[in-house]
Amino acid sequence: MEGIPELPSVWAAIDTLQLCYTAIPQAKHYYRYGTFRDCAPARKELAFALSLKAKSIEEATQLVKEREENKFKAKLTQRTSDGIWKLRTEPPPNFPPRISRTQ
Repeated sequence: MEGIPELPSVWAAIDTLQLCYTAIPQAKHYYRYGTFRDCAPARKELAFALSLKAKSIEEATQLVKEREENKFKAKLTQRTSDGIWKLRTEPPPNFPPRISRTQ
């Protein structure tokens, strides 16, 4: 049936959480940002998937639908990268850089 959201899989949530804590991605995040990756969203997703197991199908479907709507609304209100980039009307003064031929 269309319009009915798929219930989150507990196994998929466990896999996501496990991958968040693996050494290589944690090391990359530490190298790039100076902190370890925050795995709280993956833990919350696992807790949500587990909590749905005790609910009826109708109630679980309603909770998933509400959660997806809230995620979508939050994404719309998050800051975009538009404020970072500035549109240029002409190239920078030192562009293209001069290449010295003294070698």
